[in-house]
Amino acid sequence: MGSIAHARQEDRPIPLTDVNRSDLDGAIRLACEAMARAFDHPDRGLPYFLASAWPEPRFAFHPKWCEAHVSGRHLTALLEAESALGGGLDVAEAVSRHERGLFFAFSGELPLPMNRATRGASRPTVFVAHNVREGLHGLASLVRYRNSERAMTMAADCIDAVDRTWQPRSGWMIEQAPGGSEPDHLVSGLGRAIGPLVKLHRASGHPPALALAARIRDRLIDMDAFPADGSFAVEPLGTHVHSITSTMSGLAMLAHETADRPLLDRVRAFVANGLWRIRDELGWAIESLDAGADPDRGEGNTTGDIVETLLILARHGDESALADAERIIRSHLLPSQLRDLSFVPRERTPVEGGDTIAVGRDRLRGLFGFPAPYGHLPAGSSDIGVNLDIVGGVTSSLCAARAAASSIVDGIHRVDILVDHDTAELSVRAPAPLVEVTVTLHRHGSLDLRLGGTRVRVEDPPLDQPIAFAVESVETRIALRHHEDRLWAILRGPDVVALSDRGTQFTFFAPV
Repeated sequence: MGSIAHARQEDRPIPLTDVNRSDLDGAIRLACEAMARAFDHPDRGLPYFLASAWPEPRFAFHPKWCEAHVSGRHLTALLEAESALGGGLDVAEAVSRHERGLFFAFSGELPLPMNRATRGASRPTVFVAHNVREGLHGLASLVRYRNSERAMTMAADCIDAVDRTWQPRSGWMIEQAPGGSEPDHLVSGLGRAIGPLVKLHRASGHPPALALAARIRDRLIDMDAFPADGSFAVEPLGTHVHSITSTMSGLAMLAHETADRPLLDRVRAFVANGLWRIRDELGWAIESLDAGADPDRGEGNTTGDIVETLLILARHGDESALADAERIIRSHLLPSQLRDLSFVPRERTPVEGGDTIAVGRDRLRGLFGFPAPYGHLPAGSSDIGVNLDIVGGVTSSLCAARAAASSIVDGIHRVDILVDHDTAELSVRAPAPLVEVTVTLHRHGSLDLRLGGTRVRVEDPPLDQPIAFAVESVETRIALRHHEDRLWAILRGPDVVALSDRGTQFTFFAPV
């Protein structure tokens, strides 16, 4: 691993140059280790939410987003990673702790995911509709991967409570958290929950889960949140970008699950048109559309939603979506993970008993956060934010990418996304910048490999012998679609080799 260094004396940045930007399995493992370190042990072992890596490394409590939000996302990511990577990944203790955190979130007066107003409180009392997505995500994962009857009962009760207390046109009939995330705004509230409702139905066959997802879908279409022409509908979509993209990815999941071609066409149109209002060619997406928001501050799990949506479109014949997802993973998501943290002290003096605890590099390694396209520190930011929920969202998306990277179809090994990963069937190595791909088969079958814009077929290759494929990567210079302010990127195939960096520190690439 390389070192993220401080600026040279002439104030030019030193980029992080030797992190393996194609190591998908390694990134997932590091992220799982980070999620196992998210807990506030003096406070019931419940998770922190707020986190910063620089200049003052810290974890902190938040009255709306801790137990329901973090435990729900982390459970999903940990259980999906365990399934993907197998026995070599020990997540049992972290899963157990987050399971307790999620069940605690559902122990309030309502059978909905809730949070505590203050650290140390004995009962969750704060409801924000924004968290229904995270709560159901965690429960759906426990149903799928642990066959948890308790989680299934909670999920069914939650869906019933939503059906009783929410109406598509009039909104919620219960009081939400003061200053919560736009209480009756559908996209930043229940719209986000379509994805986990689909996952719950897939895991359990529970009809009300799909019925509620369909009710939310119908209201989104009625209010023209995702128009048929794919334009960006400012008012119904709102300003919280991760809510927009998580609703988008949920609609894509629902369309796939129910074979709803018109809905899939709406998603495809939005990806081709309106999504470019908030993303660039590397998959970076702005965190907020609020006036005055930092124009270079992104959010990792927003980029993850884009990847997941592209993977669904690829399953429905859009081959270009695979190339887009591959570039995003290699040139933004994986580089944005906090790996070498030599700029953070190894140990920090703990500050127990308050809402905030100082942390050292060991608790920060593996997290994802709010990067710019060019580095960890957006030019307009004074800190490197890495809120703990984000690592869960990104990891879940990376697991989806891993599942799509290679597969066996009719006895043929297909490799569709060039990232380093190992399965029982094959191993792939595709180091950045991409000049060669090596594939090693562990089971018999022909090989079908996507290389750039072409596919290569090898009939009945030998087992357990690496097969190398040279990659002809043309170097291109592009202007990223980045608001009014242009950023230049030099790419070699799917990999950025240089990028405008505004002279900041902690960058991913050499400067243009």
